Amino acid sequence: MESKLKRAHLPASPPQIREALNSMNFAEVKIKKSKFLIKTKVESLGNKVLRLSRIKPPKNLTPAEELSLK
Repeated sequence: MESKLKRAHLPASPPQIREALNSMNFAEVKIKKSKFLIKTKVESLGNKVLRLSRIKPPKNLTPAEELSLK
């Protein structure tokens, strides 16, 4: 990942990459018995890491069933 970022002219150390990905925060809300996650904070480096990894960044409002930790 570090080399992909360097090739994209985005130098970042492994701790910076880890921190950017770990800093993604969500708030959980319930609307009519359905749970949703609202994206509250994402660093620009986090979005760039996801994009370079060909992982679609989460939407601003996402049903809780669509996101899971596996």
